[in-house]
Amino acid sequence: MATGREQSPFVNSYTLPMPDPARTFAGPGYSASPPGTSGLAIAALLLGCLGVLFYAPAVAGIICGMLALRSIRRTNVGGIGVATAGLVISSVATAGWSLILAAIWLTGA
Repeated sequence: MATGREQSPFVNSYTLPMPDPARTFAGPGYSASPPGTSGLAIAALLLGCLGVLFYAPAVAGIICGMLALRSIRRTNVGGIGVATAGLVISSVATAGWSLILAAIWLTGA
């Protein structure tokens, strides 16, 4: 009785595909370089740190952080932690500045 997907009798340890030659035959000290960090992620972190002092860089840091996370997921470069940190710092700074500016506006100072 046929079950649909049966393994071919010709598949064995000799007919399986070869492992990746770049890993198998690379000598010591030869490896692929790790992916670089996204420039947008670094910009988001720097703008987030500047956003603690000024309002406009905090808003720009949020935008750069979101664009960096989107770019990192699409292109598979490094920097997801840096982008997340920049986004969080920028968001907290923006919320803080918004509360300060709203308090100033409401008190009429």
